[in-house]
Order: sequence, then C-alpha cells, then structure tokens
Amino acid sequence: MKKTNRKYSHQGRPPAKESEGRRERILDSALTLFAGHGIAGTTIAQIAKDSGVTSAMVHYYFGNREGLLDAIAAERLAPAIEYIWAGVSEEALAEPRRIVTEFVDRLLEAVEKMPQLPQLWSREILNPGGMLRERLLTLVPLERLATVISALSLAQQKGTVNPMISPPLVMTSIMAVVMLPITAWDMLGKIPIMPALDKEVLRHHALALLLDGLCPEKSREGQQ
Repeated sequence: MKKTNRKYSHQGRPPAKESEGRRERILDSALTLFAGHGIAGTTIAQIAKDSGVTSAMVHYYFGNREGLLDAIAAERLAPAIEYIWAGVSEEALAEPRRIVTEFVDRLLEAVEKMPQLPQLWSREILNPGGMLRERLLTLVPLERLATVISALSLAQQKGTVNPMISPPLVMTSIMAVVMLPITAWDMLGKIPIMPALDKEVLRHHALALLLDGLCPEKSREGQQ
C-alpha cells in the first residue's frame, strides 16, 4: 500500500488537538481585531490572516460571522461574566461595601485576563449599534443581579446605604467607573496634566468614589 504524507485523515479533518488549537487561535484573533477595529470593520480574511489559517478554515469552524460571534459570546464573554459575578458571594450580600469591592476586584482581574474586554465593551456592547449587545443581554445573571439589588435596597432601608442611591443602577455605575477609564487609557496618557495610570491607581480611585458615594461616613457609623 502506497504511503501518504498527508497530515489529515481521509475525511479531510485535522487531528483533534491541532483542530482545537486552530479554533482557539481564530477566536483570539477575532477578539483582538473586533476590539481594535470593530466587528463591522473586520473581515473574515483579516481574522484568518492574523490567526495563520485560511478563510475557508474560519468558515469550517464557525460557519459564518454570526457563528463566530456566537462563539465569542459563549466561550469568551460568558466565562468572563461568570467570573466577575462569582465574586459577589453570599457572605458579601450582607455588606454593601464588600459587594462593591469584590465586584470591582473581579472586574479588574477579568480585564487583566482579557485585555480586549474594555474596548469590546465600548464598541460592541455599550454602543447602541454594537453587534454583541443582544448576545450579552442573554448572559446577564438576572437572578444574581436581582439579589444584589434587593440586598442594597434592604441596606438602604436600614440606613447603611445612601438614600439618594438607586440600587438598580449600582452595578452599572461600577462598570462605568472601572471600564471607561481603561477604554480611554491611551488617550488619557497623552494629556500632560494627567498622572500615570495603572491598575492600582484605578482600583483605589474607583473604590473611593463608589464606596463613599454608596455608604457615606455618617451611614457607616452603624457598620463599625
């Protein structure tokens, strides 16, 4: 029997390990290009070139652009969202300041693991025309969000949370305070009067702004 040097089987499919590696590279390249240029401004050919495969290979793994976006949402965004919300533990619910602190810390850790997240959030989720917006809405942990809102509302009734705060807007406010500066990091760095920015500076700023607004000094007396 004549030997063959073909790397693939007779079905034309790459070995499982190699196939998975290529698929992951495609997702990583798509994530970076989508964050940098926007989904509408990125072609399948660009993604293929960046990940070292052919356009046909991208279509083989994901079918089309919609399939690729579904995979980005399910395999990149969903785990990040789960990780961020996992920080809001049952123990934290009794302490409003701890809810905020754990959410901020997890959010910063998620960004460290996925540097593309802030730009993707700005371009494709926050923007009304963003192509990941509807997909993200299906990933929001509504039960956990409702639990946090209830915990903050209860604390507000007890006088430990600022009465002017709207509990349903707290988590959205955290996202804005943390993510917006990161999204504008390069621009802010070009403004001469701006100090050097890094993760710790942002963390301290965000927590001071959020915690003292959520639980002013007077209301915290009952927590001490």
